[in-house]
Amino acid sequence: MKRIIMLSTLAATMALMLALAGPASAEKIPPDTQRFVDDEVQTFVFADCGDFEVRSDYTVEGTITTFYDSSGNPDYYKMHLIFHDFFYSTENPDEGFAETNVESLVVDASSDTEVTVSGLQYHVTMPGEGIVLVGAGILRFDTETGEVVFEGGPHQLESADTDKVCAAFEA
Repeated sequence: MKRIIMLSTLAATMALMLALAGPASAEKIPPDTQRFVDDEVQTFVFADCGDFEVRSDYTVEGTITTFYDSSGNPDYYKMHLIFHDFFYSTENPDEGFAETNVESLVVDASSDTEVTVSGLQYHVTMPGEGIVLVGAGILRFDTETGEVVFEGGPHQLESADTDKVCAAFEA
């Protein structure tokens, strides 16, 4: 959820920047893509397993593409994000593994309060265990409250289905 809130903040910031820029001319404007890299390591708790937590230290990079309507106003944004994760247990923080997760988001510029995340949002594939945690399909959430307003597909974090990931990380 913290990642979703971070992404919604990113989307809202992008929308505000474009709104402040004002409307563009009436001629057709091609999509505008900006690339970013955030090398600051952040920590996300994937599961509270009672005696320990499963965490990910991660950095993120990606692109934000703005698509314009026929009047030259922002219509929607597509974000492609790449998370570079290091998963570990707080019992054994030095014994973890690295993985890369990719997310795609679509933000309706006319709404600015609803974000849709589609495709594979996250997965944890434990060496020797296989997939122990997955989020895939569609999530639509309100950027003001952070609440999920539509869910399609398995989203183990959102449904607190983390028993398998806890079992895989038990010492």
